[in-house]
Amino acid sequence: MAEAQAFLEVHRLQGGAAYCILDVAILEQRNLLFTACSDGVIRGFDIHSLSLSHELRGHVRSVLCLGMDDRFLFSASSDNTIKMWDVDTLQCRCTLRGQCGDIYALLVSDRDQVFFGCQDMSVKRIDIEEVLQKSAIEQQAMLAAPFENNGEAHERRHANVELSLESLCVTVIGKHSGFVYGLARVGDDIISTGGDGCLCQWDTHGGIRMEDASPVIVESSCEGDEGEDKAAAAAGGGG
Repeated sequence: MAEAQAFLEVHRLQGGAAYCILDVAILEQRNLLFTACSDGVIRGFDIHSLSLSHELRGHVRSVLCLGMDDRFLFSASSDNTIKMWDVDTLQCRCTLRGQCGDIYALLVSDRDQVFFGCQDMSVKRIDIEEVLQKSAIEQQAMLAAPFENNGEAHERRHANVELSLESLCVTVIGKHSGFVYGLARVGDDIISTGGDGCLCQWDTHGGIRMEDASPVIVESSCEGDEGEDKAAAAAGGGG
């Protein structure tokens, strides 16, 4: 029988009863740790001291998950939006609004693609460069419109651009028969897990269209529960 091993707890961050912490992401180049909170706030902490350094506000319901690369922090909320935050300024660059229900998982790949697992039981993908191009066009249109004073011009210049997911080229990788709760990447493959008790591996190697790829499915022995625990935690925490 293996001996029980004691581990030293280095830090404990206590949020209290005010909110639940539903996800975490780390920005190593700035020594920051971000938490997705059920009160709609993304909180940034110093990695070493866990002292609060930033609060990113903009979501109006629970922040369910985070994803990050070296340029952007992505956050998904039960307000049916994904927000894209610039990691240098920590300002929101763009808000994406869709009709796929809650988004429970985000994964940012090194190919400038964002994958997300949805309440509508699908795994979807968008391209970051397309988001940047369309948000730049939208912002230019805002600035070109007549304005009454310099204050309004300043507000438009720094306004958060909102795009609908339907306006983007969204690739549907595949579907589960339950909510999609987890995403991971192995090489060129995407792993998704769902409330249906299945783990799917989607082969993206060699330029295969992901929506046409056949998944490798591993079924667990437990019944799929639609992942109600996480949704209930988000709702109960103020989302």
